[in-house]
Amino acid sequence: MIEAILEKIWLRANEAKVYLALLKAWTTHAGRIISTTGLAKSSVYNALEYLAEKWLVISYVHTGTTKYAAEEPAKLEYILAKEAKNIRQKQTDLENILPELYGIKNPGLLLPKVRMYEGVEWMRTVLFDATKAHEEVLSYMNIDAMESVFHETKAEYVQERIKNGVKKKIIALDTKKAREYFEYYSKTPTRVRYVEELTNIFQLEFVIYDKKIAYITYRDKHPIGVIIEDEDIYNFHRSMHEQLWKRIT
Repeated sequence: MIEAILEKIWLRANEAKVYLALLKAWTTHAGRIISTTGLAKSSVYNALEYLAEKWLVISYVHTGTTKYAAEEPAKLEYILAKEAKNIRQKQTDLENILPELYGIKNPGLLLPKVRMYEGVEWMRTVLFDATKAHEEVLSYMNIDAMESVFHETKAEYVQERIKNGVKKKIIALDTKKAREYFEYYSKTPTRVRYVEELTNIFQLEFVIYDKKIAYITYRDKHPIGVIIEDEDIYNFHRSMHEQLWKRIT
């Protein structure tokens, strides 16, 4: 079971066998690993070399014999987190050049740049993108829905936005929790107006900034976020927000 999961998430079959053998033995020599795993000598040494490159195995010489020991299992978690971060960066890099790639295929066709994210951790990408805005951020918010999904992440977002001096103008669904929430941030560069109607708008959180529109849905506490970068779409939503803002007292 454990070996199968290790193979599924990261290691190849031989590497998983060798790593598990080292965890059980704590420290041992290659001959013992060959005997324990039943693998060929070359396969064991190839696996040990790979695991050492990934900092999952350390080696040392004792009384003329090279011995090996497995790093703590927590190292696997660290490596996976690092790889996940690299994958997210690659995804962002690809999304940034997609419009250009489509432009090469269809000269003269200007398409909106669209990025989609799913899950609580990915929402950090959506939220924190607006903390670097070069203008006042406009937003529609449903605090009750947002707080049920990621309270701590939102607090970090507010702190980062304030640190960067980014102002925000929010139209919020009027609830007791919303009033309490924004009272806490009353001394920050945040302006809020409340509405009781238009509840259909607040099934999503909208964030409008820097020619971008970010949408976040909190359906079933499984957030999905989309960032659209397009000047026409941005201008439309910014104009709608400003018109509604003027109507709210």
